[in-house]
Order: sequence, then C-alpha cells, then structure tokens
Amino acid sequence: MRRLYAETSFGNISYLYREGSYPLVFLHGLGGSGNNFMKLEPLLNPHFELFMVDMLGHGKSEKNMPDYTVKTQCMMLSEFLSKTGIGERKFGLIGNSYGGWVSLRYSISYGNPEFLILIDSAGINPTVGESGKENMENFIEKLMAVNHKNDRNVMTKITDQNSTGKEKIRIEELASIRSHTAVIWGEHDVIIPKKYGIMINDQIPGSKFFTIKDGGHTPHSSNPAEVSYIIDEFIFINY
Repeated sequence: MRRLYAETSFGNISYLYREGSYPLVFLHGLGGSGNNFMKLEPLLNPHFELFMVDMLGHGKSEKNMPDYTVKTQCMMLSEFLSKTGIGERKFGLIGNSYGGWVSLRYSISYGNPEFLILIDSAGINPTVGESGKENMENFIEKLMAVNHKNDRNVMTKITDQNSTGKEKIRIEELASIRSHTAVIWGEHDVIIPKKYGIMINDQIPGSKFFTIKDGGHTPHSSNPAEVSYIIDEFIFINY
C-alpha cells in the first residue's frame, strides 16, 4: 500500500491507499491509525479500492487542532471524501470503536454510504471519561503504551471531549440509517461489551450482526481472515 495525503481545510490527512474499483474507507479507534487495518489488505478482494485513514490527531495526520470532536472528525471526513472523489461515487465506510462512532454520526448526519460496517463500535456506550478521572488517566497511559507516537495532549483532549455526552448517538437516531449495515463484534470485547453491538444492530433497519467468537475489541487485528471474509461476502451479496 502507498501512503498518500489529502490537503483539507483541517490540514493534511494521511492515508494508506490500494488501487481498486469499489472504494472502502476505514476509520480506526482512539489512539490508533490507518495502519491498524493493514492485516486485512492482503485478504480483501482486489476489487476493493482501500483508503485507511489517519483521523485528525492520529498517525501522520494534522495534530494541531482546537478540538477533535466527533463532529469535527465528520467534517474532516466529508472534505476528505470530496477531495479524493469518493463522495461522488458509491462507497463503503468501515469504522472500529471511536472510528465506528464517527462512522455512525457521519451516516446519520452527513449522508448514508452505500455500505456501513461497524466493528466493535463506540457511540452509544458509556465512555471511559464518564467513569471518573482516575480511570481516564489510566486509559490515557494505556494509549501511550500501545503507541508511543500518540500525542498525550491530543489523547487527553479527545477522551475528555468524548466524556461530555454531547455527541453520543441517541438510540432513536439509528433508525434513520439507510446503508446496508453489518455489525461485527468480538465475543470477548471487554472495552465495549457485545450488548451494545446488539443494541445498535437492532435499531438499524436491515442490519446484520456477526460475532467473532474468539475476538476482542479489534477483531480486524486478531482475526483478520474472519473479518475480511465477512466484509467480502456482505458487500458482494448486497452489491
């Protein structure tokens, strides 16, 4: 895959790119980057054109922002889709955890992608910041340990902003999603329990739920063959 950059009003947005015919846009979890999806690349059908994005404050994308709210990430995504020409085409949006939250908000408020694939998605669950300052600080330490290139101030700001509850997805909003939707969940996810995935799936019209039996919060990393198979089959059945 090649690393490319899209110039936006939010700064440069970095992404990993693979040529193909049908675009799939990937959004990672908090403290991650587009690299988190790399294990899927050799397994996904070559028909797919892949865009594995570093969201604002992450990876090699812009880190000098006054805020990193879900709304701001959605505005960036909308501009990214326009700049790359994806917005003028049918495409699939795939989000894990925090990236799933952004994907949900984008689908509800900015326009439904043809396909929406949520992997252990945040958005309706209690956030770590809501559980108290000590838990939030411990969470930040884990983010820094997992990826030493994370900016502590950015991670703290995002976690704090996410804790306000202002950008939570209201359960009734999910009914407005018209994308072909698949919800993929690791059976042993201890960060966002499967019950929240079931709740999301139950509220999105026509959504399909898939369990990764020995998966955790990032099954695309721990179980890439299973996740890539689900993505391939789900899209081609509905294409």
